[in-house]
This record gives sequence, C-alpha cells and structure tokens, in this order.
Amino acid sequence: MRQCKIVTPTSSITNFTSKNLTENRKEKSFVSGTLAEIFKRRSQNISANESPKFRNLKNIRSRTRTNSVSPEQAAIVVKDYIMPLFRVEKEAKQMRRRSECYGTKAKHIEMKDSGIISDFKLVEELNNKLETMKESKIEIEGQLKQAYQDKIVYENDYKGLNEKLLNSEGNIVFLNYTLTQTLKKVTQEKFGYSFMNEQYCKYKALYEEEQAHSTTLSKLLEEEKAKNDKIRNIAVKLEYVNTLLVMENDILGEKLKGLYQSLDSLIGHQSIDDKLLEEYQEIAHAGKVLCESHIGDLKMVMTMTDEKSELEQMIKELSDITLGIQGRKDKYIKMLRDKNAKLENEVKSLTFTRDKQKNESEELDKKYKDLQDEHIKLRSKLKSYKTSFSADLLLEKYCKSCQKPYTEVKNFNWAWIEHSSQYCEGVYWCCGQRYVKNLLDVLLRNI
Repeated sequence: MRQCKIVTPTSSITNFTSKNLTENRKEKSFVSGTLAEIFKRRSQNISANESPKFRNLKNIRSRTRTNSVSPEQAAIVVKDYIMPLFRVEKEAKQMRRRSECYGTKAKHIEMKDSGIISDFKLVEELNNKLETMKESKIEIEGQLKQAYQDKIVYENDYKGLNEKLLNSEGNIVFLNYTLTQTLKKVTQEKFGYSFMNEQYCKYKALYEEEQAHSTTLSKLLEEEKAKNDKIRNIAVKLEYVNTLLVMENDILGEKLKGLYQSLDSLIGHQSIDDKLLEEYQEIAHAGKVLCESHIGDLKMVMTMTDEKSELEQMIKELSDITLGIQGRKDKYIKMLRDKNAKLENEVKSLTFTRDKQKNESEELDKKYKDLQDEHIKLRSKLKSYKTSFSADLLLEKYCKSCQKPYTEVKNFNWAWIEHSSQYCEGVYWCCGQRYVKNLLDVLLRNI
C-alpha cells in the first residue's frame, strides 16, 4: 500500500506563526503537538518495519535524489491544510469570549472532521490497520516457514523411507532369485537322487537275481557233493570188498594148495588133476567175474573222479563269480551309502538355508509392511499438509527456458528473465544461476 508523506516547510510555518504569536500560541502548541505525535508515530512504524537492506537502499537513493519544496507550494499547503484548523479553533474561542462578555449561552460548535484532520484520522486508522495486517502477515509468514520446514523434514523422511523401501524391495528380489536358484538346485538334486535310486533298484534287482542264481548253484553243488560222497562211500566199500576178495583168494589158494598136496597123497594123479582143473576153472571164472566187476567199479570211480573234478572246477568258477558279485555288491552298496550320506547332508544344508531364507524373508516382509504403513502415514501427512495450503502454491509448473519443475512456494529469489509468476506481473523469478551479473542484480535479488 502506498503511504502519502506530507512535506511541511518549517520556514513558512514559523513566518506565519511569528506574526500571530500572541494570539495563536495555544493553537500552535496544539497543532505542533499533534503533528509531532503523528510524524513520530509514522517514523517509529517506518523504522520498525524497515530492514537494514532497505535502509541501505534508501541511503543510496538519498545520495542521488534531492527533495526541494518551493515557497509557493509551502504557502498552498499552509493555506489549504493548516489554516482551516486554526480558523475553526479561533472561531470557537471567539464564541466562548463573547458568551463570557455578554453572559449569553454559547452554542456548542461541533468541529467537523474536515480537511487535514480527517486525513490525519484516516492516516492513523490506516496505520493501525497496516500494523495489524503486518502482524498477521508476520504470523502467516512464520506459519508458512514452519510449514515449509515441516515439508522439507517430511520430504527428507519420505526420501529416506523410499530409499529403505527400494533397498528392501531389492533385497526381496535378490532373495527371491536365490530362493529360485536353490529350488532349482533342490529339484536337480531330487532328480539325481531319483536317478540314483533307480540305478540302486536296478543293481539291487541284479544282485537279487545273482544271489538267487548263486543259491541254486550252491544247492546243485550241495547235491553234487552229496552224490560225490555217496560215490566215495561206494568206492570205499568196493575197495573193502576187493581187499576181502583178495584175502579170500589168498586163503583159498593156500587151502587149494594144501588140498592138492593132500589129494596127491590120497588119490591118483589123474583124478586130482581133473578135480583141480574144474576147481581152477570155477575159480578162474569167479576171478574173471570179480575182475570184470572190479574193472566196472574202477571205470565208475574214474567217471566219478572226472565228474568230481568238473564239479570242483564249476564250484571254483562259481566261487570266483560269487566273489566278484560280492565285491561289486559291496562297491555299489558303499557308493550308494556315500551318495545317500552326501545327499542327506545336502538336503540338511538346503533345508537349513531354506529355513534361514524363510526367516529372512519373513523379517523382510515385516519390515516391508512396516515401511508400507509408514509410507501410507507419510502420504496421509503429506496429503493433509498439501490440503492445508493453497493448491496454487503447491502446483508444480515447468520453466519455459530451462524446462525444470518449480512451485510457487520455492520462488523466493528475484532475478531476470526466468520463471513467471502471477504475484509479480511481468517480473520473473530466479532459475538457479550460480553467478551474479552486476550490483543491480544483487539489489533486485534481495528486495
């Protein structure tokens, strides 16, 4: 708001008052007191509202500009503004004196507010209103600064929470990736374990078949051993019978010899020879039969020994086969046990890592939920904060020259041709230049 400053030349006032010093001493003291109080109050308000920078600028202006008032202008001001005030007061005093001299009742003259008195009252009222408006403006500016500081704090908190949220989302993505990789490894291990289980089942079936075959062969071997024992017993019996027959043959030969000797002495030589020949033929026939039976037994024994050797060879081969099968079985069993132990350890480690990652993912989920809650609260606070101010101050705009976003709240630096605003009508806002062009730019920047 523009403030009208009344310039009163002191020389004209003193000349006018010196002529009527005896008559208008009281009027002069009243008017000078009123004017002094008004100008003192205005100077106090101006000095209270002025900033050091504004005073410096005023001093700079006072160097270049000179305020000179001509006597004609001073006379016009005294005639139009000051004389009516003294005239009204003079008329009131004359009326009081006349009433005192003649003893009449003086009429009450109302001093209407006209001329400079009304201007002074208007100036005082406007000054009071200006003071109240300045106080309210200071309060609003303080509230705006506090709100702007709160906004900066909220924005910093929002940025920190957003960074934490992004970090937690990155950690969740990384954990999901590691979980998928571990699940792939677990599926691969399960596939390998199933393949090894199939191989184990195949080898187990082969081992069972070989074991059944070995049991059948062992049964056949036992049967052949039993047969061999029987044949051995028969051979022993035949050898025993043969020895008995040899002994009987020897005994019979001795007896026959004695008989021949006795017959030679008892009977004639011819009859004895015939008798001996017959007996010899019988004995020879019996010996031939015994020899044939003995030869048959020997052939049987030889065939049995051949079969025995063949069976022993087969038993040896079967034992070698069983030993090889047993070795392979032990090797496969050991390999499968080692593989099972390794797979069990890997499964334990994978379950441990899975539980650990599950716990970490649960903790991250909790943190993510907390961050979401804080984010929602912060957004609600920001929303309430934005709704508390005007939409135009927080509306985001774009500069025509630098194409950067800006808001009306942040437009506090004055400069040259940059962001336009509705509060300045042709004056442009600063675009963030880092250098100062000249002194006039500095002055305009800080007004």
